[in-house]
Amino acid sequence: MTESELFLTRRTAFHAGSTLLASCATLAIVEQRGAQSAETTPLPGQGWRAVLRKIGTPEFAGAFVKDPVLKASVMNRECVGVASMAAFFDASRQMYDSIAFKRETISGAQTYLEWEGKVFGDEVGGVTILARDETGLIQQVEIFHRPLHVVARFSNELGKRLAGKLDASLFEQPK
Repeated sequence: MTESELFLTRRTAFHAGSTLLASCATLAIVEQRGAQSAETTPLPGQGWRAVLRKIGTPEFAGAFVKDPVLKASVMNRECVGVASMAAFFDASRQMYDSIAFKRETISGAQTYLEWEGKVFGDEVGGVTILARDETGLIQQVEIFHRPLHVVARFSNELGKRLAGKLDASLFEQPK
């Protein structure tokens, strides 16, 4: 019979001068079989990508609470509702040249996904935070992009692609 070992690592991130203080736990379950061992944890972002592949289906809507909230650095304020989120993600996922989730950390009801990729030929990176309710449904998604010039360009392009679908003021930039 194989032995299962549970490894729990804890890391705390703090950036001086920032209001962000994140304490995260990463859980890795490793099965050991004789001299071989195989990691059984999914790839970073695998679960979130599976949700995004279902945009436009009842399964996509079923992953969220009734009125989920989306907050993003490419929008002026939050938007609410599954239909709005589906429109946002459907438009934005088509804009990336590439994207890869590098790390996934779960702490209680929060999942933190660090990612990097290319958009408009430029390097982009960021963090996606998924907050779940007590039943495991996603109640809030927060997405933070960097660097600033990519955020501004991404927001502008997203506003064009979502014209008539989401409120244009979500993407208005100062003149």
